[in-house]
Formats: sequence, structure tokens, C-alpha cells
Amino acid sequence: MKDLLMIVPSRGRPEKIEACIDAWLNTRENSDLLVCLDEDDPELNNYYHHRQVKYDVGERIRLCPTVNRAVKDHPGYKYYGFIGDDHLFRTIGWDTKMMDEIESHGGWGIAYGDDLLKGRSLATHCVMSANIPKALGYMAIPGLQHMYMDDFWMEIGNNLGILYYLPDVVVEHMHFSNGKSEKDEIYKESNDSSIPGDDFRVFEVWKESQMDTDLEKIRNAMREAINQ
Repeated sequence: MKDLLMIVPSRGRPEKIEACIDAWLNTRENSDLLVCLDEDDPELNNYYHHRQVKYDVGERIRLCPTVNRAVKDHPGYKYYGFIGDDHLFRTIGWDTKMMDEIESHGGWGIAYGDDLLKGRSLATHCVMSANIPKALGYMAIPGLQHMYMDDFWMEIGNNLGILYYLPDVVVEHMHFSNGKSEKDEIYKESNDSSIPGDDFRVFEVWKESQMDTDLEKIRNAMREAINQ
């Protein structure tokens, strides 16, 4: 088992997953890759299973709950990370670089690179020290479906001063909005349905009523770690 588990949920996109896996195989140094698939995915039989990759097939519960389930079901990693199935690793040793950055700041933090779309402004992918979801009980706000998980990480990281942007680490976001993908049915479902509005409300409620509590949970865990 490596130090980092990268989680990549997917549905209906075997070709994107193949490209993602190829990029991971060509660039990783200290990470495992977990591909999370839905048991009712109509393309399920078209995913090729690589022996170097971990797979999880389960009930469809949407992207953000799948990330939380993956962290819970795969304990023991020092770091957890997320990429979309439309991300491609471009920098050799991206995993080591991100973990080293967090380690150099005491082993608590969230690191992300340049996705060539949002850049510094949004962590559309991340590597997170496992002590953070351990302190909170989740890696994505419960109630989120698809959106605002990255905004949540930005709030946590910025408020605690443990957010690290690595501009020399490229994890390219092959998104339809920058012309690097077609706007397929998965994009349409998550961007054109009620999901963005619903997720925004969940995120805003968290900011208003739960964020301070979550920040204090992490601060307390950090203090306890120092005193051990």
C-alpha cells in the first residue's frame, strides 16, 4: 500500500478513465488509484480492469458521497486525494511533490496543482492529509451531490492556513468549458439540472452553521497531535 489513495469516481466514461489511468501510470511515484464505479452504470462492462488499479463497484450515490464512502472503506492511508475522470496527470512525481509540500508544513494540509483551467483559484483536484477527514468524519460535506466539494476544501485550507498551491504541478482538467471535452450526458446532468443550486444551498448552510465548528475540530486535532 502506498502513502496516498487517489479517488476517481466515474460513470458512463470508460474512455476517460482509460486516459486517466494511463496518465497516472506514467507519472505516479507513491500513490494508489481507486476507480469508483456505479453498479448500474450502462457502460460497466466496458471498463478495462488494470491489475495496478484498485476498483470499487457500488450503489450509485453521486460523486461527493462516493468520495466519503471511499475514504471510509479504505482506511490506513496517510493521504487521500480526488480527481475527476476528466483530469490527466501531466507532471512526473506529482504525488510525491504534493505530499512533500504538506509534510514540509507539519503534515497537515491540502495541496493542489495547476489544472490549466481554474489554476490557483480553485482546487478542482487535491491531495489531503488523512488527519483532516479523520477529524471531521468526511472529505466532502454531507448533503453535497456533485458540486462545491472543491470550494469546501478551499475554505478549510484558507481559513486554517494549510492550503498549498503548486503551480509547477500540472493536473490538466479536460473540461467541456475550455473545449477539451464534449459536453456529454454526464456533464449535462451535473451542470444543467437542479444539482448546482441544491449543492450551493448545502455549501452555504455549512458556511453559516457548521464551518466554524469544523475548523475548530481540525485545530483541536492539530493541537492534540503536537502534544502527543
